[in-house]
Amino acid sequence: MIEIYSFFAMFALQILALSVVFPARFVRYTRAKALEYPAEVLAQVYPGVDPLEATEKLLMRFRIAHRVIAVSGLALLGWMAANAPPLTGMKMMIFPILFLLLQMLPMVFLTVTGLRQIATLRAASLERKRKATLQPRGLFDLISPLRAAVEVAIYFAFVAFVLYLVHVAANPIPASLGYPLIGAATAGLSLQAAWIYWRLHGRKIPLESPADRMSTTGMQAKHSVYGTTSTVVFMSVVILLPRMGLQDWLPFALSTFLVLVALQFCASVTLPPRSHTVS
Repeated sequence: MIEIYSFFAMFALQILALSVVFPARFVRYTRAKALEYPAEVLAQVYPGVDPLEATEKLLMRFRIAHRVIAVSGLALLGWMAANAPPLTGMKMMIFPILFLLLQMLPMVFLTVTGLRQIATLRAASLERKRKATLQPRGLFDLISPLRAAVEVAIYFAFVAFVLYLVHVAANPIPASLGYPLIGAATAGLSLQAAWIYWRLHGRKIPLESPADRMSTTGMQAKHSVYGTTSTVVFMSVVILLPRMGLQDWLPFALSTFLVLVALQFCASVTLPPRSHTVS
């Protein structure tokens, strides 16, 4: 039963991280960022209303949604605890995944709203006055070469590990499982690289200074590296636990991974050390 209680503890941490800690940090982050934009720019986004008041209303709905989700998560945790014996092993793995999707809904709503606002800001054609910068914008301006090398090494070690289990191991795993895992790890690494390239060289977010862009991108790139690494490690654990006769620990492993993802979300909304105001 220790694996079940460990899973319940991790599920409770998932509720705390993504429905309590993350909303509080995100609200502080959004308020600080909103103050950087001049009133005439915010008037383009919120025509006919007070911009800060509109932002506060949006954030209030965000907090209320997460409070409702947190209460629902606690109710789900209580229900799982009451029905623990028949819900052991793989039967429990679906609940943290479905609950994570529920926890993401308020952020999806805000993301769609933010994309509409960015389009409005682009249409306004209001540019921040800035000085030219001669600082290079490359990958190693954001993360250290050692960190990048470690991530690539972990990826290739995972690929070699899966290929060994598919083709060499005495008790091989099906190729239909191994190759999709390699594909998922490759896709994750590729998407991460594409995102960093876009942030460095793609179309900028309106009114974002070069210093803001580099600071925010650097912080998010570091957390993205941690996220990719933890994903590869998690997939390795998912392969190993059943081979070791520890398949009942899979829900705990999954919930631990989701908590790590939640902590990455929390860290990604940390304000840069210096605040750059809009002139």
